[in-house]
Amino acid sequence: MTDHTERDIVIEDHFRRNSSRLVKNLSVKCKGWFNAEDSVHNAYERALRYWDSYEPDMGFDKWFEAVLRNAVSATSTRSEIPCLVPETEKQVRRIVEDFKAEVTARFGEPDTDE
Repeated sequence: MTDHTERDIVIEDHFRRNSSRLVKNLSVKCKGWFNAEDSVHNAYERALRYWDSYEPDMGFDKWFEAVLRNAVSATSTRSEIPCLVPETEKQVRRIVEDFKAEVTARFGEPDTDE
């Protein structure tokens, strides 16, 4: 087992070198950039938290892949909505229109006599 200083250096170095690429690569699987970013950040938090389970013989990259896989799974099951934050204005308009249609279907047209 290594001390926290080495842990912090290893994880921070890995984050600086890989986090942007990981977010980009996961954005489709996670159904959006923001969900991918949450998954990657969650994985680095888990890496810090579960550092004691790291086996140096395994290699950090291989260990981190398993941590990341679990973080992606946890992030995707945590959310009922696949993409919580729309990435384009077109997506925002579509979401708003879908919401208005659903509300109208459930409750009828809004009263405008106020």
